[in-house]
Amino acid sequence: MVKPGEFLLGYPNEYGGYTDRPLVDDWRDPAALLPLDPSGTPRRDLGRNGTYLVFRQLRQDVPAFRASLAALSRDPDGAPNPRARERLAAQMIGRWPSGASLIEAPGGDDTSKAGENEFRYHAADPAGLRCPIGAHVRRANPRDALAPKPGTENSLEVNRRHRLIRRGRCYGPCLVEGENDGADRGLMFIAVNANISRQFEFVQHSWLIDPRFNGFTDQADPLISASDQNQFVVPADPLRRRCSGLPRFVTVAGGSYFFLPGIRALHYLAESMP
Repeated sequence: MVKPGEFLLGYPNEYGGYTDRPLVDDWRDPAALLPLDPSGTPRRDLGRNGTYLVFRQLRQDVPAFRASLAALSRDPDGAPNPRARERLAAQMIGRWPSGASLIEAPGGDDTSKAGENEFRYHAADPAGLRCPIGAHVRRANPRDALAPKPGTENSLEVNRRHRLIRRGRCYGPCLVEGENDGADRGLMFIAVNANISRQFEFVQHSWLIDPRFNGFTDQADPLISASDQNQFVVPADPLRRRCSGLPRFVTVAGGSYFFLPGIRALHYLAESMP
C-alpha cells in the first residue's frame, strides 16, 4: 500500500509529512470554504484533495521499432523469425502483448495471467533471466529490486516514494504490418502525483533514461531513451545478448504540468472570481 499523500495533497506521504501545496491566509477565506492546514499552520489548505497532473504527447516511430525488432531477431541465415521478434519486443517492454508480465509468463504470452500484477522481481528473477533488468516496465517500477537490501521492505520503501498513477491513450491510425504511411501516431500520456519532481521527473531521469540505472554503465530505457545509439542487454545463461545501435523510438511532441484542485477548492475559486 502507498500512502495517499503520494497522490493527494493534504494527506501524509511516505515520509510521514505533507507535500508542498498551495495554502492561503485565513482572512482570504472569510466563508471558511477551505479546510484548515492539517500540518498546524493558521492557514487554509487550497491544495487538499487536489493533485498535480503531468501531460505528455509522445510521438512513436512504430516503423523504426518494427524494423529494429525484425533485424535483431533474424535467424543466423538471415531468415525472419516472428516468434523471436515477439519475444524480443516483450523483453524490451517487460510484458507480452496481452499485458502478462514476463515474471508470471516467462515462456510465452498467457492471457490468463494478463491481470496478475502482485509480483516482485528480486526473489523470482534477480539476474533478469525472465524479465531483463533494463526492460521498460522494470525500470519504471523496480518494485523490490533496488538498493538498499533488494528483496526486503527497505527496497519497497524506496520504491513507494516514486510511484505514479498513470494512464495512456493512443492517437493516430493503427499501422498495417509491413507499411510505413508517415502518419503521426503515438501516446497521450498523463500521470497523477503529489510531487512532480520526486515522482514523475525522478522516474523519468533516474530510472528510465539514466544509463547508470541499477548498476548499468551504458544503456538507457530501450523505448524512450534520449540517445539515437542506445543499446539493450538481454541477460542469458551462458551468454547474454547485446542489442546495439537502437534508434530513438519515442520523442516528446508536447506537454505541460497542471494543478488539479479538489471540489472545495473549486468552490473557493468560483466564489473568489469577480
